Amino acid sequence: MLKTLFFSLSGTIFNSVSLTLTYSPWNSPPHAFHTEHNMDLKVQYDDSKLWGKSGFSLNPYIDFWWAMAGDSTVILGRKGGTGYFEPGVVPTYPVKAIPDYPVTITLPMYVSLGPSNYWDRTGTFSHSDIGLFSASANFSVPMSFVPARYGHWHADLGVTYDYLINNALLHAGTIASGNTNHNVLIGSLGIGVNF
Repeated sequence: MLKTLFFSLSGTIFNSVSLTLTYSPWNSPPHAFHTEHNMDLKVQYDDSKLWGKSGFSLNPYIDFWWAMAGDSTVILGRKGGTGYFEPGVVPTYPVKAIPDYPVTITLPMYVSLGPSNYWDRTGTFSHSDIGLFSASANFSVPMSFVPARYGHWHADLGVTYDYLINNALLHAGTIASGNTNHNVLIGSLGIGVNF
């Protein structure tokens, strides 16, 4: 079992660059591991103005993740004092065929890169600096039939494909969940609300 809280600060500069700094201590209530203290800074560029009124945007970003102290976030990696970075894009396009129910399509893609000891502190399973490649397809539609006084409800559907490039990540996944395949497919379905 894993328990965590996220503490974030965010802001925008130059009207199109967003910065989000997040601190997250990851705890194990049954004490399966020592608390992991992590910090990450995500820098994202809103390029929607470059595409005119199409509604399309690429939303390139880079996320810098730093494992400050505690056990390894990837099980076999170095315990604190290490990290990785994640360059990615989140292509987004709204389909407005039904005005009250526009479907927002997002196609996030990223790759994780870092020192080999982030993934494998002993070098037993891998010497690679690449963690994984991930690509998703997500669809979100507002539930416009719900009155706005009850919040802004939406329904979401998604599928994510992860290719575990790093053998240490694959081995850690085998330890945690029994997965022995470099190719991982994850589906999601949900309902959310914003106030």
